[in-house]
Amino acid sequence: MAFDAWMRQLSRAGWKVAPGRLPLATTVTTAAAMNSIAVAVEEVLMNRGIDRVEIEHPPIFVLGHWRSGTTLLHELLIRDPQFSYPTTYQCILPSHFGHTGYLKPLLGLLLPNQRPMDDMAFGWERPQEDEFALCNLGLPSPYWWIAFPEHAERFRRYLDFAAATEQERETWKRGFERLLRRMTRKDPRRLVLKSPTHTARIRLLRELFPEARFVHVSRDPMSVVPSTLRMWRRMLESHRLGPGEDSLDAEFVLDTFEQMYERYEDDVATLPPGTLSEIRFEELTTRPVDVIERVYDDLGLEGFEEARPGLEAYWERHRDHQPRAHDVSPELAELIATRLTRYIERYGYGR
Repeated sequence: MAFDAWMRQLSRAGWKVAPGRLPLATTVTTAAAMNSIAVAVEEVLMNRGIDRVEIEHPPIFVLGHWRSGTTLLHELLIRDPQFSYPTTYQCILPSHFGHTGYLKPLLGLLLPNQRPMDDMAFGWERPQEDEFALCNLGLPSPYWWIAFPEHAERFRRYLDFAAATEQERETWKRGFERLLRRMTRKDPRRLVLKSPTHTARIRLLRELFPEARFVHVSRDPMSVVPSTLRMWRRMLESHRLGPGEDSLDAEFVLDTFEQMYERYEDDVATLPPGTLSEIRFEELTTRPVDVIERVYDDLGLEGFEEARPGLEAYWERHRDHQPRAHDVSPELAELIATRLTRYIERYGYGR
């Protein structure tokens, strides 16, 4: 984050940092001050006329709850050379990625080779969730709950913006569009974006991009919920600043799941034909090339045969990857079955 975004973040959290997290907060403050210098240079060197950059190709958005297979789907889609995507570098350093690429080798020493939640490949040039970029730009984002989980209920209004103010909505829309203009200036190909948070924002996204396309992936919630719980625990271990280490619990995950899919179901009912493709994780991991071909057909996309060799080569390298198994207690299983009945029935996981 730049320094001003970091100060806004602390202000929203009431300036309350847990005593044991003060060293991390000090590190973030120092980095934010350094980032602000890079931001000033970026504005002079790279961002003049950015509002005149045209996003000629409507983006494709990958949707689905966390741990549903959105990363795999994203990785497969970007095998097509006609598509571009937000990189990890752009999303972690969103305010000055235009001119600081020379830092990648040095900063790369700080990155793990694999994501801690699922052992998938990780690196500066790998595709990444644009929600991290929005959060690091200081825009309204539910991911503030990672740093300050004790305020998770307040930050959750930025999942679908239904309870956000009009000013917050407009600030988010301007910031998001500007981010995509900057990415488009770097690479004018059609963007494929993946953030689980967008699952609850279809109407909002179509206000910016009326011709956007959407691909949704579902997965058995008996796998999704425990995997999401594990993910938030791992994130809080390394990134939490506030005292609420137990805030992102099963009830929180299920409440968020329900909110996300209530909004999703309402929004997809408004989509015109040819703008949505819905697939299942279980199909994607058994016959991925066939599933991606169906996505192209659903969305009226051209160029699948050109993409096929890259898809087949990628899957040949990764077909032996096994999703992490999760133990589900009887109590959690009953809670999932009760709370997520609509999702289970809608996507065929009741059998």
